Amino acid sequence: MPRIDLHKLIHELTKEREIPGTSLGHVKHSYRYHPTTQGWFFFLLTFMIMIAATTSGHNLLYLLVCVFLGVFIVMGNMAVMNLRSLRATRELPMEIYADTPIPVEIRVINPREVMDSFSIRLREIPNRDNSVEGEVFLPLVEKGKEASKEYWLKVSRRGWHELHGLEMQTRFPFGFWERSRTIL
Repeated sequence: MPRIDLHKLIHELTKEREIPGTSLGHVKHSYRYHPTTQGWFFFLLTFMIMIAATTSGHNLLYLLVCVFLGVFIVMGNMAVMNLRSLRATRELPMEIYADTPIPVEIRVINPREVMDSFSIRLREIPNRDNSVEGEVFLPLVEKGKEASKEYWLKVSRRGWHELHGLEMQTRFPFGFWERSRTIL
């Protein structure tokens, strides 16, 4: 039986991969995970039931722990599938003034033919001096279609500004984890 180097495998699975193909540049395929308050509560509940199962030896508690851990696995895969292969473009007006909100139209394209994407939030990645801010929420991007929405972008000072890209986030399906990726 061949030996598998677990550290090398984890490194290969978690390293950033850059692919071309969006109007905003390239997509970093490193997904970031942040637990929400509900996620910490669910994890604590799972851990407490796991301790109760090991101390009491009841099979029903073991089954309940397995179901809860299965929810974690399904939730992780669904969230990554929800964000995968989505592309985004944005249209800015020709003139932008400091401290004046400007309308920006963002289009999110879902090229998949199998699955819709739900509960997508896009926000501008702030500059070093936090001079650019803007955010939009799309409840549904249907398969094979695009969804567009307008949001207000605010620039706090005059001069040249570099937009560092968009961060695409989702809490789909259960809201226990917030997963995000960056579109540059």
